[in-house]
Amino acid sequence: MGALDPRGGSNRISCNQDFFKMWSPEMSYVLGFLYADGDIVDARSSRTQYIKFTSKDREILEKIRFVLNSSHSIRTRPPRPVFPENGKGYISSPLFYFRIGSRRMYADLLKLGLTPNKSKAIRLPNVPDNFFSDFTRGYFDGDGCVYSEGMKNNKPKKISVIFTSGSPLFLKELGNSLKNFLHLKHNKVYISSRAFQLRYRMMDTLKILHFMYSTALTNLCLQRKREIYHTYLRKRPDARAV
Repeated sequence: MGALDPRGGSNRISCNQDFFKMWSPEMSYVLGFLYADGDIVDARSSRTQYIKFTSKDREILEKIRFVLNSSHSIRTRPPRPVFPENGKGYISSPLFYFRIGSRRMYADLLKLGLTPNKSKAIRLPNVPDNFFSDFTRGYFDGDGCVYSEGMKNNKPKKISVIFTSGSPLFLKELGNSLKNFLHLKHNKVYISSRAFQLRYRMMDTLKILHFMYSTALTNLCLQRKREIYHTYLRKRPDARAV
């Protein structure tokens, strides 16, 4: 096999082309985020392959761009009408994105299990145990949510975590891994209106949040989601003993 063709669009802009060659906390987080809110594209017409990062939160793209040593521009897609097959139409939120043209990074991501048009076909990659919390947090920041509910004496009574995917197999494998790591009670995959979900409540939720946010890379995360967890702990100090 010949050398990879370096030509094409955005890859003329600097970044760490070898970022996905070796496991690290940063690489694991970004890989998890790509599995959730990213894409890889083989643009045959321009002989270039792209890695695209997308989010409603510009903050997290800035952090990812920083760990990639990337100087690629973050662009904005304005709100637009969306008409799902099942359900009412709505106006989407603005989206932020940047993309990197790199055959080398594309090839490395293929080896890690990521594929173009991945949403319904992805499976959990073989992440080393010591980096699994970072991968989980990256996926969670892309396609997860956390919320607290049910106030009593100005304290939230419940806290829940949800992971969403178009691939039920990915969620089943993620649920099995989290159950094994954290001795969770539940790992059932539910069908929602347009995707599949893993849903956790209370003690399982607290174990997962502690697992994701107790690593050395706590700054590499989406701040608004982490703050929901920290606010819950401030109001419910009894919940710290996980």
